[in-house]
Amino acid sequence: MKVRDMLRGVLIAGLLATMVSPALAQEQADHLSQALPEVNHQDGIAYTTGGIGADETNALKATAKNYNLFISNSEKNGSFTDNTSITITGRQATLTVNDAGPLFYAKLPPGEYVIKATNGDQNLQRNVTITGNKQAQIHLIWHGRSVDYEPPVPQNSGKGSTFF
Repeated sequence: MKVRDMLRGVLIAGLLATMVSPALAQEQADHLSQALPEVNHQDGIAYTTGGIGADETNALKATAKNYNLFISNSEKNGSFTDNTSITITGRQATLTVNDAGPLFYAKLPPGEYVIKATNGDQNLQRNVTITGNKQAQIHLIWHGRSVDYEPPVPQNSGKGSTFF
């Protein structure tokens, strides 16, 4: 009798788990999609920017694989900064974004690009080579104001990452 009761309990627990798991997965997906900033397009280039708060940062990181350029904006102390103007110029494309957030992702055609960024009265310029789907990473380090949240840990901090 005890074995039958145990098996019945395991069966009921298993059935309940299969009913709850899809609902939980859908709830997590809905939460992630609410935090995700919209994907913008300019001259055929897809880009997204944001990263204020943990939900938005995590949502952006979840879509990082869709982009071949990542730019982060932070101060020397690691604090994120926003309101950065970014212009990316190359033979294949030009993209200008005002008010970029701490995290910026773009899908560019392969080629050589010059990135010009302005934050307050500071200007930075970097060169980057985009090769297919391999993500190039540019980390812009600013001196000045910041917003209150923690920077992400770079997922690919090896070859291909540029810190300035």
